[in-house]
Amino acid sequence: MREREAALREAAAREFDLIVIGGGINGAGVARDAALRGLSVLLIERHDFGFGTTWRSTKLIHGGLRYLEHREWGLVREGLHERSVLLRIAPHLVRPLEFLVPIYHGGRYGYRMVQTGLWLYDLLALGTSLPRHRALGPEAVAALEPALNRVRLQGGFAYCDAHAPFPERLCLENVLGAVEAGALALNYLEAVHLRAARGRVQAVVARDRLTNAEVELRGRVVVNATGPWVDQVLRRAGARGDRIGGTRGSHIVVDLGAAGPRRAIYAEAGSDGRPFFIVPWRGYHLVGTTDEPFHGDPGAVRPGECDAAYLLAEAARVLPGAPLGPEAVLYAFAGVRPLPRAEGRQAGAITRRHFLHRHDAEGLGGLISIVGGKLTGYRRVAEETVALVFRLLGRAAPPCRTATLPLVPGSSPAAEDALTRHLVSIYGGRAGLVLALARIDPTLAEPLCPHGPDIGAQAVHAARHELACTVADVLLRRTPCGWNRCRGMDAAPRVAALLAREFGWNADRTEAAVGAYREEVDATLITDAGVP
Repeated sequence: MREREAALREAAAREFDLIVIGGGINGAGVARDAALRGLSVLLIERHDFGFGTTWRSTKLIHGGLRYLEHREWGLVREGLHERSVLLRIAPHLVRPLEFLVPIYHGGRYGYRMVQTGLWLYDLLALGTSLPRHRALGPEAVAALEPALNRVRLQGGFAYCDAHAPFPERLCLENVLGAVEAGALALNYLEAVHLRAARGRVQAVVARDRLTNAEVELRGRVVVNATGPWVDQVLRRAGARGDRIGGTRGSHIVVDLGAAGPRRAIYAEAGSDGRPFFIVPWRGYHLVGTTDEPFHGDPGAVRPGECDAAYLLAEAARVLPGAPLGPEAVLYAFAGVRPLPRAEGRQAGAITRRHFLHRHDAEGLGGLISIVGGKLTGYRRVAEETVALVFRLLGRAAPPCRTATLPLVPGSSPAAEDALTRHLVSIYGGRAGLVLALARIDPTLAEPLCPHGPDIGAQAVHAARHELACTVADVLLRRTPCGWNRCRGMDAAPRVAALLAREFGWNADRTEAAVGAYREEVDATLITDAGVP
């Protein structure tokens, strides 16, 4: 924590070329790109990095096959290009994933329509690395996934996209990359006011949520990358109007054991025709998503009253051979997509494009807001945003390097055992640092909980090198331990004890840290989500 206090003092003493508000995937990507191009950068986040939409997504890196229905050719092409970039620069975090699309007689999306869509998808993906789609007869589809519903099965298709099993790590590595390039990054620092004078934003007044102290931060340009909170931040600057029309995406995580599908299923809901996914994930299956308007606090979003039951029923209809009863549901979660406001349009028809808003006309020169976008396109969003920042600074922009520079430096250690393979899948070239801690102190090689392979050394590494401040930071956004069957509850006391040793907490604070973790998990990974 002493390093954080020093960073906060430095932030208050300097004037930065760029202050980025919001430490989700877009803000983290902007901070890294800007720092790599030589700008002085401060990144602040009111909660933890990746806390908002980033870690509550379906975790897919894709062009968006569904967007072809709305003729979003450019968006799909951009997504497929960015998918290829991420597979190359972050191969341990972004991995190819095969999808199976079963087609049923009488469905909303007929065989010819899906075939045409996949042909276009392949065409737009020309020059990328993944194989083209394959057409399959009903027997071949059933053979690939025996648990599938065979009633009225017409056939199907197999195609490749990608996924990021740990999107919170993708976000964090951008934050760490920004810091390594010279940026300052502070979580739990909330922008409470943007001070403007003479038609320009002059400073950001921020409150440290760990100490309640306020600090004034000076920057020549400010980027509002707060996702579904964009309008809230703008109101703190005196701006009016709504630019975000957020929609809620709910998911359930189910444990099907060995009876679940071995590849991702992209299916059509029988009750309303909406597309949804069933994705193998960390030994479980992720089922989602919904797409409904949301007008509440994005930080308190929960699955809708019927969302979990709807997803479970639709998954059971597609996979009658899988044990998809209520007892299979481990928990549900939801996030808010920061889509552009579009009055009168159905949620599924709102564009997933991103937009950069300048606020000069509102007397807020030097302020840029990012509206929209999705996980796959974060790097491109950052590239465009940083180019605009340079224009506002009146400086020539050096070339962007993020399309070719590896996200994580160094080579991964040889994966000779299951633990090393697991750590490499999370840390890539940084895995050796975690293994070294376990070698120095063998007690740190012990598992954090019986439901997963994560070890104590990961918690220590998070505290020393990954800007973690709380138990939830470690279990939910530095390691995947919080997504285990127990939601990290079994690991929380041990992680709190390890953080107490690192940060000098007393017994009362350590106990409070465990309680705070339980509160956060109960508010985000919901076990009473209304499944009958």
